[in-house]
Amino acid sequence: MIKSDFNKIQFFTQSEIEATGSNIEDVKIELMLRYDHFRKLLNRRVYLIKNGITTGVHSSKSHSNGLAGDHYLDPADGEIDIVYSFKCALEAGFKEYGVYWNGVAYSFHLGCNKRYKFWSCKINVYGRQYYSLITDPRLVT
Repeated sequence: MIKSDFNKIQFFTQSEIEATGSNIEDVKIELMLRYDHFRKLLNRRVYLIKNGITTGVHSSKSHSNGLAGDHYLDPADGEIDIVYSFKCALEAGFKEYGVYWNGVAYSFHLGCNKRYKFWSCKINVYGRQYYSLITDPRLVT
């Protein structure tokens, strides 16, 4: 992205992206345009996670290519409906969708891939347990 790309984005600022640890030049405009559309469809604030775009450790190559991001939704903003979030992500053009549950809160992965990849993951003392979508990882024992 370049600075002028932010004229095309309604819901995210340059400082929000930089707060993730990413340089805006490494983030693709395609990702943020889809995130912006996703945010509009979801009708609630989307919080980008530190080290959740191009920095940090990720198994998805889409992150290092600037085409994937991780975020969370704050329960204080209203009930979190992971199925509705999934529908909004698809409508926004995302083909990668992951939902994580760590015992306290949800976090999400969205990516601009050529192929569809959906998963859920429960994070606990045993590590990461992956499931096919849609399984609410909070409800898996």
